[in-house]
Amino acid sequence: MYIRYRTKETQARSECDRLAYHGRDNRLLVLSCHGPQQTLRGLQAVLCSDAKVKIDFHQDDNEYSSTSLLKDGSGYRTYRHPLCQGVWQFLWVSKDPQLLVAGKPALGRALLADPFTTPLLPEWVPYLERELETNGLLVNLKGEGCPSALLAAQSKDLDALVTQGIQGGDLRIS
Repeated sequence: MYIRYRTKETQARSECDRLAYHGRDNRLLVLSCHGPQQTLRGLQAVLCSDAKVKIDFHQDDNEYSSTSLLKDGSGYRTYRHPLCQGVWQFLWVSKDPQLLVAGKPALGRALLADPFTTPLLPEWVPYLERELETNGLLVNLKGEGCPSALLAAQSKDLDALVTQGIQGGDLRIS
């Protein structure tokens, strides 16, 4: 799989091994690419600037079958590592606070951390996961090799779900 990006001045293709994007608005949230350092630095400059860019995600070598992606407005954290002479691995992760890079397994940790103020027990997480998904507050991201999710809930949403779960007998305080 690869991405191709185009600006007014330049274009390039980068091989990628992980990619996650929001299925509703096609915002690119996680991207891991490898290749020539110069190409990846160009992609870095495009992703981390206000430059207008067209980004296409190709799952195979079919040039005509692609998904258009948008840069995330939150910006990106960048991690890079040299693989060998002139070849690098770059990882871009959105700074969006709703992003769960590790996906649903990270949900329990996220719900117990800031900004949530709802008291909850770890054994409630499977119930909350189901309810958050049902209410559209937890969404799996699309892409390849990166099972990430986006958590759009706020404390008031969690309060309501916990209250509903306790009153309905689905959640117990032991």
